[in-house]
Amino acid sequence: MSEPWHDINDPGYFVKPVREKAAPAAAADDSEAEGKADAIVTLSDAKFVPPDGGSDFNDTCPAQVSVAYKEQTSQTRVTFKLFCTYNGEQVDLKHKVDANESGGTAEAQLTLYYPDDYSDGSVDYFFTAEHSRADKTAQSATLTLPYSPAVIVVRLPDGDNASACDNDSLRLFSTDSAASYSRTMAFSDGVKRDGAVEFEFGDIKAGLTYALEIKLDGKDACPVFEDLSCGDGAA
Repeated sequence: MSEPWHDINDPGYFVKPVREKAAPAAAADDSEAEGKADAIVTLSDAKFVPPDGGSDFNDTCPAQVSVAYKEQTSQTRVTFKLFCTYNGEQVDLKHKVDANESGGTAEAQLTLYYPDDYSDGSVDYFFTAEHSRADKTAQSATLTLPYSPAVIVVRLPDGDNASACDNDSLRLFSTDSAASYSRTMAFSDGVKRDGAVEFEFGDIKAGLTYALEIKLDGKDACPVFEDLSCGDGAA
Protein backbone atom coordinates (compact mmCIF):
# COMPACT_ATOMS: atom_id res chain seq x y z
CA MET A 1 0.00 0.00 0.00
CA SER A 2 1.39 3.38 -0.95
CA GLU A 3 2.05 6.04 1.68
CA PRO A 4 -0.48 8.91 2.04
CA TRP A 5 0.36 11.91 -0.05
CA HIS A 6 1.38 15.07 1.83
CA ASP A 7 1.68 18.58 0.58
CA ILE A 8 4.93 20.18 1.72
CA ASN A 9 2.89 22.93 3.40
CA ASP A 10 0.87 20.50 5.54
CA PRO A 11 1.25 21.37 9.26
CA GLY A 12 3.82 19.17 10.97
CA TYR A 13 5.10 17.64 7.74
CA PHE A 14 8.89 17.87 7.45
CA VAL A 15 11.56 15.72 5.86
CA LYS A 16 15.11 16.11 7.17
CA PRO A 17 17.54 16.66 4.29
CA VAL A 18 20.08 13.87 3.99
CA ARG A 19 23.69 14.66 3.22
CA GLU A 20 24.72 12.64 0.20
CA LYS A 21 27.37 9.99 0.28
CA ALA A 22 30.22 11.08 -1.92
CA ALA A 23 31.03 9.46 -5.19
CA PRO A 24 34.71 8.52 -5.53
CA ALA A 25 36.76 11.71 -5.49
CA ALA A 26 37.24 13.28 -8.89
CA ALA A 27 40.98 13.44 -8.35
CA ALA A 28 41.17 9.67 -8.49
CA ASP A 29 39.86 9.61 -12.04
CA ASP A 30 42.85 10.00 -14.34
CA SER A 31 40.56 9.98 -17.36
CA GLU A 32 39.54 13.57 -16.66
CA ALA A 33 42.88 14.70 -18.05
CA GLU A 34 41.76 13.43 -21.41
CA GLY A 35 39.94 15.96 -23.54
CA LYS A 36 41.44 18.99 -21.78
CA ALA A 37 43.43 20.20 -24.73
CA ASP A 38 43.35 23.76 -23.36
CA ALA A 39 44.85 22.77 -19.99
CA ILE A 40 47.59 25.18 -18.94
CA VAL A 41 47.57 24.63 -15.16
CA THR A 42 49.00 21.84 -13.04
CA LEU A 43 47.92 21.38 -9.42
CA SER A 44 50.13 19.44 -7.03
CA ASP A 45 51.17 18.91 -3.40
CA ALA A 46 47.67 19.39 -1.99
CA LYS A 47 47.79 19.23 1.81
CA PHE A 48 46.34 20.45 5.07
CA VAL A 49 48.63 22.70 7.12
CA PRO A 50 47.34 22.36 10.69
CA PRO A 51 48.81 24.57 13.43
CA ASP A 52 51.46 23.14 15.76
CA GLY A 53 48.81 22.37 18.37
CA GLY A 54 46.77 20.40 15.85
CA SER A 55 43.17 20.89 14.74
CA ASP A 56 39.88 19.72 16.19
CA PHE A 57 36.39 19.13 14.87
CA ASN A 58 34.68 22.34 13.68
CA ASP A 59 38.02 24.19 13.62
CA THR A 60 39.16 25.94 10.48
CA CYS A 61 42.34 24.50 9.03
CA PRO A 62 44.53 25.93 6.25
CA ALA A 63 44.56 23.90 3.05
CA GLN A 64 47.16 24.49 0.34
CA VAL A 65 47.87 23.40 -3.20
CA SER A 66 50.76 24.29 -5.50
CA VAL A 67 49.79 25.90 -8.82
CA ALA A 68 52.03 25.91 -11.90
CA TYR A 69 51.25 27.55 -15.26
CA LYS A 70 52.39 26.62 -18.74
CA GLU A 71 51.50 30.11 -19.94
CA GLN A 72 50.26 33.35 -18.47
CA THR A 73 46.58 33.62 -17.59
CA SER A 74 44.34 35.88 -15.55
CA GLN A 75 42.46 32.82 -14.28
CA THR A 76 43.90 32.17 -10.83
CA ARG A 77 40.88 30.87 -8.95
CA VAL A 78 41.14 27.44 -7.33
CA THR A 79 38.14 25.70 -5.78
CA PHE A 80 38.63 23.58 -2.66
CA LYS A 81 36.02 20.91 -1.80
CA LEU A 82 36.01 19.04 1.51
CA PHE A 83 35.33 15.31 1.94
CA CYS A 84 35.85 12.76 4.68
CA THR A 85 35.86 9.02 5.24
CA TYR A 86 34.00 7.78 8.31
CA ASN A 87 33.08 4.20 9.21
CA GLY A 88 34.26 3.09 5.79
CA GLU A 89 31.96 5.51 3.95
CA GLN A 90 33.18 8.46 1.89
CA VAL A 91 31.11 11.58 2.56
CA ASP A 92 30.84 14.83 0.61
CA LEU A 93 30.68 17.48 3.34
CA LYS A 94 29.27 20.04 0.88
CA HIS A 95 31.87 22.59 1.94
CA LYS A 96 33.41 24.58 -0.91
CA VAL A 97 35.83 27.52 -0.73
CA ASP A 98 37.36 29.52 -3.60
CA ALA A 99 40.84 31.02 -3.34
CA ASN A 100 43.21 32.77 -5.73
CA GLU A 101 46.72 31.57 -6.45
CA SER A 102 49.52 33.83 -5.26
CA GLY A 103 53.23 33.09 -5.51
CA GLY A 104 52.59 29.61 -6.85
CA THR A 105 50.25 28.57 -4.02
CA ALA A 106 46.53 28.75 -3.39
CA GLU A 107 45.37 28.55 0.22
CA ALA A 108 41.88 28.30 1.71
CA GLN A 109 40.49 27.93 5.21
CA LEU A 110 38.38 24.76 5.45
CA THR A 111 36.09 24.06 8.40
CA LEU A 112 36.41 20.47 9.60
CA TYR A 113 32.72 19.69 10.02
CA TYR A 114 31.47 16.50 11.63
CA PRO A 115 29.87 14.01 9.25
CA ASP A 116 26.10 13.90 9.87
CA ASP A 117 26.09 10.43 11.42
CA TYR A 118 29.15 10.96 13.63
CA SER A 119 29.03 9.29 17.05
CA ASP A 120 32.63 8.49 17.98
CA GLY A 121 35.91 7.30 16.52
CA SER A 122 38.22 8.86 13.98
CA VAL A 123 37.42 10.78 10.81
CA ASP A 124 39.79 11.01 7.84
CA TYR A 125 39.43 14.37 6.07
CA PHE A 126 40.70 15.18 2.60
CA PHE A 127 39.98 17.83 -0.02
CA THR A 128 40.14 18.22 -3.75
CA ALA A 129 41.45 21.30 -5.52
CA GLU A 130 40.12 22.26 -8.96
CA HIS A 131 41.00 24.87 -11.55
CA SER A 132 38.97 25.49 -14.69
CA ARG A 133 42.05 25.02 -16.88
CA ALA A 134 43.95 22.39 -14.90
CA ASP A 135 44.97 19.11 -16.49
CA LYS A 136 43.39 17.26 -13.55
CA THR A 137 42.04 17.71 -10.05
CA ALA A 138 44.45 17.40 -7.11
CA GLN A 139 43.53 15.38 -4.03
CA SER A 140 45.16 15.99 -0.66
CA ALA A 141 46.64 13.57 1.83
CA THR A 142 44.31 12.78 4.73
CA LEU A 143 44.07 14.60 8.03
CA THR A 144 42.77 12.39 10.84
CA LEU A 145 40.76 13.66 13.79
CA PRO A 146 40.69 13.51 16.76
CA TYR A 147 44.19 14.96 16.73
CA SER A 148 46.69 12.82 18.61
CA PRO A 149 50.25 14.18 18.75
CA ALA A 150 52.94 11.65 17.98
CA VAL A 151 55.26 10.40 20.71
CA ILE A 152 58.74 8.87 20.52
CA VAL A 153 59.60 6.57 23.44
CA VAL A 154 63.25 5.71 24.10
CA ARG A 155 63.92 2.58 26.19
CA LEU A 156 67.32 1.97 27.80
CA PRO A 157 68.36 -1.07 29.84
CA ASP A 158 68.09 -0.55 33.61
CA GLY A 159 71.42 -1.97 34.81
CA ASP A 160 72.71 -2.50 38.35
CA ASN A 161 74.82 0.67 38.16
CA ALA A 162 72.04 2.91 36.86
CA SER A 163 72.77 5.42 39.61
CA ALA A 164 76.07 6.16 37.87
CA CYS A 165 74.05 7.70 35.03
CA ASP A 166 72.47 10.42 37.20
CA ASN A 167 74.52 13.12 35.49
CA ASP A 168 73.73 11.84 32.00
CA SER A 169 71.04 13.34 29.75
CA LEU A 170 69.28 12.56 26.49
CA ARG A 171 68.55 15.07 23.74
CA LEU A 172 66.08 14.39 20.93
CA PHE A 173 66.17 16.89 18.10
CA SER A 174 64.92 17.26 14.53
CA THR A 175 67.48 17.11 11.75
CA ASP A 176 66.13 20.06 9.75
CA SER A 177 68.50 23.01 9.45
CA ALA A 178 66.55 25.05 12.02
CA ALA A 179 66.41 22.13 14.53
CA SER A 180 62.80 23.19 15.03
CA TYR A 181 62.29 20.43 17.62
CA SER A 182 64.71 19.97 20.51
CA ARG A 183 64.01 18.37 23.92
CA THR A 184 66.49 17.37 26.64
CA MET A 185 65.68 14.99 29.48
CA ALA A 186 67.84 14.15 32.50
CA PHE A 187 68.40 10.48 33.15
CA SER A 188 66.48 10.91 36.41
CA ASP A 189 63.42 11.92 34.34
CA GLY A 190 63.10 8.39 32.98
CA VAL A 191 60.44 5.97 34.20
CA LYS A 192 61.49 2.47 35.23
CA ARG A 193 59.31 -0.18 33.63
CA ASP A 194 59.85 -3.90 32.88
CA GLY A 195 63.59 -3.86 33.39
CA ALA A 196 64.15 -0.71 31.34
CA VAL A 197 64.12 3.05 31.75
CA GLU A 198 61.68 4.84 29.40
CA PHE A 199 61.92 8.43 28.20
CA GLU A 200 58.85 9.82 26.47
CA PHE A 201 59.29 12.73 24.06
CA GLY A 202 55.93 14.25 23.15
CA ASP A 203 54.55 16.77 20.66
CA ILE A 204 56.54 15.21 17.84
CA LYS A 205 56.02 17.15 14.62
CA ALA A 206 55.07 15.22 11.52
CA GLY A 207 57.15 15.56 8.38
CA LEU A 208 60.48 15.76 10.22
CA THR A 209 63.21 13.24 10.98
CA TYR A 210 64.87 12.98 14.38
CA ALA A 211 68.22 12.18 16.00
CA LEU A 212 69.02 11.18 19.58
CA GLU A 213 72.20 11.78 21.50
CA ILE A 214 73.25 10.96 25.07
CA LYS A 215 75.55 13.25 27.02
CA LEU A 216 77.72 11.28 29.41
CA ASP A 217 78.37 13.02 32.72
CA GLY A 218 77.34 16.27 31.06
CA LYS A 219 80.35 16.26 28.73
CA ASP A 220 80.59 14.01 25.68
CA ALA A 221 77.60 13.66 23.32
CA CYS A 222 77.22 10.15 21.89
CA PRO A 223 74.83 9.67 18.94
CA VAL A 224 72.26 6.90 19.39
CA PHE A 225 70.30 7.14 16.14
CA GLU A 226 69.78 9.53 13.24
CA ASP A 227 67.05 10.19 10.66
CA LEU A 228 64.21 8.51 12.52
CA SER A 229 60.77 9.38 11.14
CA CYS A 230 58.06 9.93 13.72
CA GLY A 231 56.05 7.34 11.81
CA ASP A 232 58.53 4.70 12.93
CA GLY A 233 57.12 4.81 16.47
CA ALA A 234 59.28 4.01 19.50
CA ALA A 235 63.05 3.79 19.39
